[in-house]
Amino acid sequence: MNESFPLAEIADGIMTVSFMDSDTTKSIDVTCVVDYTDFGDVVGIEILDWRHQLSGGQIDAPSASGQLRWSYDAEIDALYIHTTDTRGQNQRRMTATAKLDAKQRVVTVEVPLPSPVARA
Repeated sequence: MNESFPLAEIADGIMTVSFMDSDTTKSIDVTCVVDYTDFGDVVGIEILDWRHQLSGGQIDAPSASGQLRWSYDAEIDALYIHTTDTRGQNQRRMTATAKLDAKQRVVTVEVPLPSPVARA
């Protein structure tokens, strides 16, 4: 299979963002902020204190695949995963799960999806 990374999949209320194809050996819960539209569509995921929360884990150089891309700001230690170019109207603090391989590289980040905001 020849997949471009990163890639995102949604199943059972969880968005899984995959950064590489590798077997995972460790899971770490990380606090994040999910940016989303009034319809519940995720537009981005921000993880502050990224390196500290990973306890030594690392992520490869930034890359993009279609609209999905990610960036890291070392000055403020923040990872931001962009899922679309749309602007989000809402934010919600969530607990995501980062899965690492034996070399301490981030393989995936699993983020629970927020429920759509009720509209009047």
